[in-house]
Amino acid sequence: MLTLLHNEWRSRVRSAFSGKDVAITVILIFFALYMLLNVLALAYFLPELIRGDDDGGPVFMPINKLIFYYFLFDLFIRFFLQSFPLLSVQPLLVMPIDRRKVFHFILIRSLPNFFNLLPLILGLPVMFRVVIPEFGLIGGLSWLAFFLLIAVANHYLVFLLKRMFSVKPALIFALLLALGGVFYLDMSGRIGLSESFGNLIAQVVEQPILLLIPLGLVVLFYLVLFQRFRQYAYLDAFVSNRQERVSARQFTWLDRFGNLGELIRLDLKLIWRNKRPRTMMLIGLIFIIYPLLFIEALQASFVIAIFIGIFISGFLMIQYGQFMLSWESTFFDFMLTRNFSIREYFEAKYYFFAAFITIFTTLSLAYGFLDVNLPLAFIACALFNLGVNSFVLMFSATYNVKRIELTKGAFFNYEGVGANQFVMLLPLLLIPIFIYLPFGIWANKYVGLAVLAIIGIIGIVFRDRLLDQVVRQFEKRKYAMSAGFKAD
Repeated sequence: MLTLLHNEWRSRVRSAFSGKDVAITVILIFFALYMLLNVLALAYFLPELIRGDDDGGPVFMPINKLIFYYFLFDLFIRFFLQSFPLLSVQPLLVMPIDRRKVFHFILIRSLPNFFNLLPLILGLPVMFRVVIPEFGLIGGLSWLAFFLLIAVANHYLVFLLKRMFSVKPALIFALLLALGGVFYLDMSGRIGLSESFGNLIAQVVEQPILLLIPLGLVVLFYLVLFQRFRQYAYLDAFVSNRQERVSARQFTWLDRFGNLGELIRLDLKLIWRNKRPRTMMLIGLIFIIYPLLFIEALQASFVIAIFIGIFISGFLMIQYGQFMLSWESTFFDFMLTRNFSIREYFEAKYYFFAAFITIFTTLSLAYGFLDVNLPLAFIACALFNLGVNSFVLMFSATYNVKRIELTKGAFFNYEGVGANQFVMLLPLLLIPIFIYLPFGIWANKYVGLAVLAIIGIIGIVFRDRLLDQVVRQFEKRKYAMSAGFKAD
């Protein structure tokens, strides 16, 4: 197994600085160092941030309670961004290597990642500034070990959850509701899980033998995952299972809508079968709970409500739509020869965006229980997305000529990303705010929202003419896009 780990290290070091990727790698390293310094600064000044005006207040227990929320959020983010390593097993299964060593290698190899490094970066400054001065070196090391062990437990737990949810995807919503419910109930004081968690950490600091609890969780999840590998890591079983999952979701009910239904079905299948677009869709669910983090700011300023409202209803449209034509870059020329018109292609994209805007807006109406004005802002933003931003997005997507490999993951994947994407986001996010501000300041917020909604409705009414403009733009740009998609 040591040989496997050594080869893995060599492959990562060599691939990171190969050929034309050197410049991008250097930029990413500088960006990572900048983010690292910010995280270290946040961790170092965390005691002052918690104390506020009370310079002599205790910070050890409040920090322990924050760790509880950190691990809730950590589990949530890992679920969407941490990939299941089963595919890495397959090339090794045909080699003369003991399968048990292969499975242990995959599980150990998966440990070095950003999510497992972050607790160390956050924990070291806090350990030296808060824990060691109060509890000594042994107490500080016990505190940091607990932090790291729970992170590793989350690491392996997420793999188990992803395997379970791949069989029953509907359970994803149960997980989201469970995490959101625990967060809300604890923050509102109805349950005291964070306080109990903080007390457990305090006991670990005083009695390091209690580290056996998180260590036992790590070992348990590791062994269960090891058994799951032995059960599912077979080439024939994996392929057949994947084929069953794909064939069970063919979206045949869209056939009744003719060519439009067939084109929408292709988009749905593309999202379902490929890593990057599927991850984008799942991350969109995060923005449904995003307003909870800024509920006071949302209630205080409708400008912030509009900004977040555009994201809530239009996240998938923006993230997926800005690469709308690049997703088909591999078979772009073939797409131009299919038995449907380009008008039908863009019309299908419009209704595809409309469906997801409607779904995410409907989910966001639940925020009416916190503030009755928020659904009004979110509905106005949804209408604007549907009547204006969707056409702006389709028009500007014709300027993206970078090829995208569908099977690559979304995390730290900048393939197909260029200056066009950043320029494209500005009008989508700023135009509705600039429209709202004059009416919101000179009249009131309801007039500003009404103007925003009316402009969106006008765009919906004249969607056929706007689609014709998009089609004409595509006809002008299709040869440039075809050449760009073929370029390396």
